[in-house]
Amino acid sequence: ARDWHADYFTELAGHGLSCVAAFSQELVLPPDDPPDAVWIARYPDGEPVLTATGFGNLYSSHCAYAPPYRDYIKQAYLEIATLMEAAGLTVRLQFGEVLWWYFPNASGMAYYDAYTTTRFYQQHGRALHVFQMPNDDPSVNGYVDANFLRQTVMDHVGAIRSYVLASHPNAKFELLWPLDVNDPATRRLNRYINLPREWETQSGSGFDTFLIEGFQFAGVDRNLDKVRWMAGYPFEVLSWPRSACRYLMGNFNAGWPFARDYLTARRTLVPLIKLWAYDHLCLFARLLPLPSESRNHR
Repeated sequence: ARDWHADYFTELAGHGLSCVAAFSQELVLPPDDPPDAVWIARYPDGEPVLTATGFGNLYSSHCAYAPPYRDYIKQAYLEIATLMEAAGLTVRLQFGEVLWWYFPNASGMAYYDAYTTTRFYQQHGRALHVFQMPNDDPSVNGYVDANFLRQTVMDHVGAIRSYVLASHPNAKFELLWPLDVNDPATRRLNRYINLPREWETQSGSGFDTFLIEGFQFAGVDRNLDKVRWMAGYPFEVLSWPRSACRYLMGNFNAGWPFARDYLTARRTLVPLIKLWAYDHLCLFARLLPLPSESRNHR
């Protein structure tokens, strides 16, 4: 009873709608059995990273960057690419928050599954530093530990891309990256390990598009200044071309400032805004068509 947690988005592309198939770093009921079958990320005290799904007693597990999960998810990406191509679609695949887990438990951050800690010890002859909080200083030990974690994410993503491209050479890839949980002002460790320097610009990143999101800014904080900063972040703070950037807009609680979120993002001239998710759009009876700027003349 495993689930690869696929989400689907649509985007306007020239003559019609194209699809983007997305996979996250989470699974429900993965066959975790360390130290050999390592599937779930763990905190320093050995506790697994679990999030309630809201469906009975099912929990979503944030997965580790270990061979069992990587082999599984590589095949998932390959199979969806094959289905998309067979349907006559351009293969567009998203790495949906394929990053280290953002939050600690009482013992520290979630980098300490058996595979990761063993591999670090084999490379450096000592234990991986125990990071406590998402705002810890990544420069500890001359950045060696943080660089190891950052490179682990890059290698994982690179392995999946190479695997798909071997049989689908025209496949396109998108990075979904959340700014709220990687805010450099308040979560500098997260920001450092979850956005490698190579991903700060399109050239050399391996991605065709950069999709930014941060549901806390609009949906929890109601902070439209942060929304404006976030929507423009890939092309105003990072070095991505605006044409390759997208904004993922949430709408999953009744108090969401839906129209203002959309209009604030649109004022950055980001070329495409995606909505997460369609069922929430229906549930909260959001008004369609989407709002437009008022044009008052005196």
